[in-house]
Amino acid sequence: MPGSSEEAKSALRARLKGAFVCASAQVSQGIIARLTSLPELTAARTILAYLPLPDEPDLTPLLDRLLTTHRVALPRIDWPTRRMWGVQVRDLVADVETTRHGVRQPRPGPPLDPAEIDAVLVPGLAFDGSLARLGRGGGFYDRFLATLPPCTTGIGIAFESRILPSLPREAHDVAMDIVVTESRVLRG
Repeated sequence: MPGSSEEAKSALRARLKGAFVCASAQVSQGIIARLTSLPELTAARTILAYLPLPDEPDLTPLLDRLLTTHRVALPRIDWPTRRMWGVQVRDLVADVETTRHGVRQPRPGPPLDPAEIDAVLVPGLAFDGSLARLGRGGGFYDRFLATLPPCTTGIGIAFESRILPSLPREAHDVAMDIVVTESRVLRG
């Protein structure tokens, strides 16, 4: 049936957005501890990260550390064209602004060449054991991830309670290479 996968994704998004996860600092610290030990992250020269929405794991303490040792970029979004790209930041306060839907993103700056990004930290409403990701429905990350070279590591970030047995998938959905929760690291 045409559209059935997208309908299933929309229903799942509505259910998950209604089941707010308490993003405690302790749980986020568990995720940060697992990320810190990932060789793919420590070896990366350039990392595209994100600043969390209220229901996402908060990696800000990790980003503060990475800013001293790595080149860090954040996604900048163009809402009308539904595109996103990385912009390098050096300070998570001075280089950041809050935009539509409470999204914090880098102030305007030159786009980073996707070929320079070694690792991408990707939030999601949910992931599954095959490392499929359910985003918020805008397609920003799927379109952006499709522009990265195959050697770039996609690292999904989620609360353990958001790892589901399976997710509906479409041809354009980009799976992660790794998913990190407060309890474990899943690899493809």
